[in-house]
Amino acid sequence: MKLLSNEKNIALCISGQFMLVFLMVSAFLAGFAVHKCRNMAAPADIKSLTEGEWSALYEEVFNKSLHIHDPSKDGWGSLNYALFHEGNEGVLIGDDDWLFTTEEFELQQQWKENYRYNTDFILAVRSYLKAAGTELLVVPVPSKARIYEDKLGRYDYPEYKRGIYADFVGNMKASGIPVVDLLNAFKKNSAAETLFVKTDTHWSPEGSHLAARMIGEYVEKSLSRIPYQKVEFVTHMEGEVFHKGDLLRYVPMGSWEKVPGFDGVRLAKLETSKAAEEQAESQNVLFSDETPPITLVGTSYSANPAWNFEGFLKESLQSDILNAADEGLGPFETMKKYLGNKAYKTAPPKILIWEIPERYLSFSYDLKSDFYNKES
Repeated sequence: MKLLSNEKNIALCISGQFMLVFLMVSAFLAGFAVHKCRNMAAPADIKSLTEGEWSALYEEVFNKSLHIHDPSKDGWGSLNYALFHEGNEGVLIGDDDWLFTTEEFELQQQWKENYRYNTDFILAVRSYLKAAGTELLVVPVPSKARIYEDKLGRYDYPEYKRGIYADFVGNMKASGIPVVDLLNAFKKNSAAETLFVKTDTHWSPEGSHLAARMIGEYVEKSLSRIPYQKVEFVTHMEGEVFHKGDLLRYVPMGSWEKVPGFDGVRLAKLETSKAAEEQAESQNVLFSDETPPITLVGTSYSANPAWNFEGFLKESLQSDILNAADEGLGPFETMKKYLGNKAYKTAPPKILIWEIPERYLSFSYDLKSDFYNKES
């Protein structure tokens, strides 16, 4: 078991004492629990207990047999972390309390078929956009577990997923679709900068900034044939904000959730706006159609203002941007929704940036639409 900080040791020691009382009760009730769970085989040795085979059984006993249900759950959460270094289903806890979503490890049924289907959808989107005079730029975001594999601890990055990112980038290039390959740059800078939030699924402001700079460089070098009026944007730091990562909800610590390491992180509060001289000329019409020449479509990596990805893109591309990303949908369904919107059909952008987290490439989606009706 890894050594914890003094604060964690104190909190977990108290929770351990609290839970010893319940362990005594659970020992008395174990026979009843096993009777109730006939389909669960009893552990053959002490190793089964220490590896957590009975943890779910004991938790069920606590939750159903004791009157103080919520304190029991809180206590169990801290004990489960202390003894097994585990959270609830949905999270994996690596070294130094780095949290990873299990979505980056799961083997989806028919993942190869899903991957091909989603890739074909991207090709169909490119053709649909091209007919409207819009250039598609695809930006696959590498998985957090891939970039910080050194933080996985006892877990291994799945072998079947190792080749997906490179294969996808290769497919895009072979199909003539512009693609920004973030992988090597993210790996190279992962030690010097924290590119993903330790307690969250998503990239950090540093990670989104790196991605935005690379997109800007790619557009300037490879898409310079597409003209648009440049507008200077500047990003300012407006202090700090506390961010409780989305993965912490899978590590219930109850009254100990404010112990350092369990409570989230502090992120820079960033604000991107037009430069002063641009503000002074804001009465001028910047674009003939009064619509931003670039649209961003994607997931919560793009939609959540905590990462300031939209702002960094404005700064890097020197352009206003329409952000059509959606936190509640995956990247493919978000694109399907955007292309069905009247706003796109009446004023299509010159460049459409499509942010796609790597882990979604092998998920299953129903993407049938008026421009894409291929059967999976």
